[in-house]
Amino acid sequence: MDLGIALAQWEQWQPALEQFTAAERIDPSSAEAAYDCGLTYLMMAGASRDHSSIDYYRQLDLGEHALTRALELNPRLPKIHEYLGRLYHLIGDQDSSTRQFRIEVELDPESAESLNNLGTSLAETGHYDESVDCYEKALALDLRCTSCLLNLQGAIQRQGATMAAVRRYEAAARNQPTSPVAHLLYGMILTVSHGQPDLAIEELRWSLKTARDLAAAHFYLGELYRQNGEDVTAEGEYRQAIEITPGRVDFLDALATVLLEENKSKDAQAVLQKALVLDPGNPSLHYKLSRVLQRSGQSLEASRERVETARLEKADQDESKFEVNLNRGIADLRSGNATDAVADLKLALSLKPNHPETNFYLGIALSEIGDSSGSSQAFREALERRPESAEIHYNFGIALWKEGESAPAIAELRRTTAIRPEDAMAHCALGIALLRTGNSAEGQREISRARQLGACRQKNE
Repeated sequence: MDLGIALAQWEQWQPALEQFTAAERIDPSSAEAAYDCGLTYLMMAGASRDHSSIDYYRQLDLGEHALTRALELNPRLPKIHEYLGRLYHLIGDQDSSTRQFRIEVELDPESAESLNNLGTSLAETGHYDESVDCYEKALALDLRCTSCLLNLQGAIQRQGATMAAVRRYEAAARNQPTSPVAHLLYGMILTVSHGQPDLAIEELRWSLKTARDLAAAHFYLGELYRQNGEDVTAEGEYRQAIEITPGRVDFLDALATVLLEENKSKDAQAVLQKALVLDPGNPSLHYKLSRVLQRSGQSLEASRERVETARLEKADQDESKFEVNLNRGIADLRSGNATDAVADLKLALSLKPNHPETNFYLGIALSEIGDSSGSSQAFREALERRPESAEIHYNFGIALWKEGESAPAIAELRRTTAIRPEDAMAHCALGIALLRTGNSAEGQREISRARQLGACRQKNE
């Protein structure tokens, strides 16, 4: 365990995983060993550059199994629901991600980080009212949570409620004249609403009297001064924000913008290159770098950056369309409209053909409308990328059973229980399938196991 932790600190993920796995072999009841295995798989997936590869999804699925096993062994492990939330987010299962973040908030309601994670997950699924509430609660707990404030701004704008927020935060600032949070929120919303810049500056300056190290306040002041044409002052505010929170790409992007406006091309290029190390897929950064390079006479390099900008912008547009169609397809499926779900999910797959989560939902939807061959094909496509997913094997088994394919259905359910031995519903379904195909002894064993785990009571049979 200690050697694995030391290796993980140096981001030697595979050697670290080997040590944690060895620790699990020595003590299979060690929740900490399973926990560290799960976190290592999560870190390996996060470090992957190819988010469509079989290895990427295998790491996520193995991470889910390890963290779920750790949770069963010790429900009090620190931040385990947060890590499961992050893992499900990477898989593309936003409902499970939100559910895990909710549990983390229930367990630690005083954690700004947990509230921020839940807010982000809710915003990604369009639940803006609740996400705004989470961000506001997080800021009340931690005024210095930069990402909480910037995420709050994004949720309000995507919600289309900027002017309503102006009125609400104005009232809060007047009713709580000594509250730094109230003044910070009012200054933020005035900045993005482009309403009263002088008042916005006054409110942000007031919040900085209480806490000088509010990176977001300096950032918004930079935005206001740049809008007023005071580039030198804006540059100073952006630099203060970056000094407090050096890893934010949006702060570096803003600084590069004002440096370009000041004709400080060399400084702008250095800032943009630093930002691109952190976010190489950001089209805005590549576009600005192309402008810098063009100004400095590097025409060939500038042309390459413009080509990359166009490629990344198209990829962003395709990703946005993909997410819209996937989310619409899932919503249609859950509301019982399988026909529309199939159409939406097929559109999503046209943009990202090998996406396992989309193929998984398409398999369910096609099964619902009676397209057994299409359903099987979609499930198999999903399993090519996620062969260790108990959820996909289980649903494929249920779909096959509905189609009268008892032998392959039983094989899929067996695979489910092998991957996730504590899955009560899978043991129940497998037991019933075995009983109905004449294998009474094994079927009864599976039913008994399901009952031990809390499922398959008499009424279910």
